[in-house]
Amino acid sequence: MRDKSSSSKDLKRTSPPEVLPTSLFGKMKVLLSSTIGEDTLARNIFGVYRHQSSRMLKFSIHEDKGELFEVLALQTLQISVQATKLKKVRNLPGYYSGVLRELIVKALFSDAFMDYNVAVEGFFYR
Repeated sequence: MRDKSSSSKDLKRTSPPEVLPTSLFGKMKVLLSSTIGEDTLARNIFGVYRHQSSRMLKFSIHEDKGELFEVLALQTLQISVQATKLKKVRNLPGYYSGVLRELIVKALFSDAFMDYNVAVEGFFYR
């Protein structure tokens, strides 16, 4: 016959503590599975992130901005997931790629055009 104290201890040990992912890929996978219910896209989206960030990180002026790119990657994923709730997104990795490209350009190059009086949009689309 077991006493009550030992049986209550057994119940407390049945659920292991939840371990939060520390890698960017793990965070992406958890975010996708908890929001849209599909974590299989995480590999494709992480590949998009690696492609775009590696192109920029190879330059010496950006080589120390790895943490910035990871923050932008997670922010972009949140924006992309929210977009799937508001409108029909047929290609989530493609949508993610476009949003990530825009956020990277804004984060790295927004102050480069502050000294000019000409609108940038009008210059490129003539």
